[in-house]
Amino acid sequence: MNHSNDPPITPDASRSHRISTKLASLLSARWFMEILQALFFIYLARLSTSTYGEFMLAINLGTIIRLIAEFGLNVPLVGLLTQKDEQPKGILTQVLVLKTALLALAYVGVVGFVNWQQYHSPLYEFALIISIGFGLDALSTTFFTALEVQGRQLQEGKIRAIAALCGYGYGFTAIFWGAPPLAIALFKPIETAINLVGGALTVGVKGLWRWPTLSGWGQRCAGC
Repeated sequence: MNHSNDPPITPDASRSHRISTKLASLLSARWFMEILQALFFIYLARLSTSTYGEFMLAINLGTIIRLIAEFGLNVPLVGLLTQKDEQPKGILTQVLVLKTALLALAYVGVVGFVNWQQYHSPLYEFALIISIGFGLDALSTTFFTALEVQGRQLQEGKIRAIAALCGYGYGFTAIFWGAPPLAIALFKPIETAINLVGGALTVGVKGLWRWPTLSGWGQRCAGC
């Protein structure tokens, strides 16, 4: 068979194939998580509409916390990590410190809000447990952003898929065995903890947890 007319495989074509594979892996992991989440809440709603409503309220509070904690910091983080004269671990430490401070402030606000609204058990506990789970997502996305800059979307996709499977798998099991709602609410902290630990270990924790210097952060962000 004559292959003389076959187009050569160029470096650009090979690079495009690698990029497509990485993006497909990441999107598949996110679709997997979304499907598990949808099935979980459909199952929960069929068993108890009141518990489902309480979960939704807690998730909305958690989403607000996550937005405040992230504060758009992942955007300048990408630019900073691509600068050759910057130390990646030092940049990650600074972003994590900023996000942790914002997360703490936002969580204090949620605690004050649920007390002001005089939420009773179990809604009070739902709000505190699930919202901190969503809030800590802001920290895990810091590591995931670093992985994406490094072109390691395959590893990110695996971590996200495992975390979703463990978190929502726990939630399904807890509902099936008739666990109390507060035990079911732990599904989100479990998922987030796996994302956080998996992302940190994959990026590498050596040289990460050191006292940061935040001097010049504004100037560096402005130059991204």
